[in-house]
Amino acid sequence: MYIWEDDVMVDIIRLGAAQPLDPATLHRTTAQAVPTSAPKPVSAAEPAMATPSAVAMIASRGAPLDMALVNSVRAAIAEARYPVEPDKIAARMIESYLAADK
Repeated sequence: MYIWEDDVMVDIIRLGAAQPLDPATLHRTTAQAVPTSAPKPVSAAEPAMATPSAVAMIASRGAPLDMALVNSVRAAIAEARYPVEPDKIAARMIESYLAADK
């Protein structure tokens, strides 16, 4: 996550190691930043999984959630029975951030 400080974008996730970002790299156009290639032709033999109707059908099914588990966690939170372990939460957040940074 970034914030602006004195007209410089700063990565607030890495507060200890935050370095101002180079303004020259921030103002690149999309064409400069991401090289593109010509679109690939599609044959009629390929499955049409990306069609709007296929996407709508998959979306209508909903997310694969275990609603019984969701409801039990909600109840535990409401009744103050849900264990909060800040050290584990912080460790997982850092692991997730480092994994996304690779």
